[in-house]
Amino acid sequence: MKTSLKNIEKNNKVSIAVKYNNEYYRISGFAKIYSFGKYLKVVLKRSKSPLPKKAIVISIKEVFDLDKIKKIL
Repeated sequence: MKTSLKNIEKNNKVSIAVKYNNEYYRISGFAKIYSFGKYLKVVLKRSKSPLPKKAIVISIKEVFDLDKIKKIL
């Protein structure tokens, strides 16, 4: 995980694949890591043990439907 965090700090462009209702999407955007503050507090309130030390917030720039091979946002 340390390598992933370092990579995000160097280049904050990210893409993740998501499955939602048996459909697959690629979400691309820019990530920011928070070690304190409101975003980490929100994550900690909704987490179970072991608690996370950081929160990663992604500003979404593109959503791509991987099943239909089509940009939807």
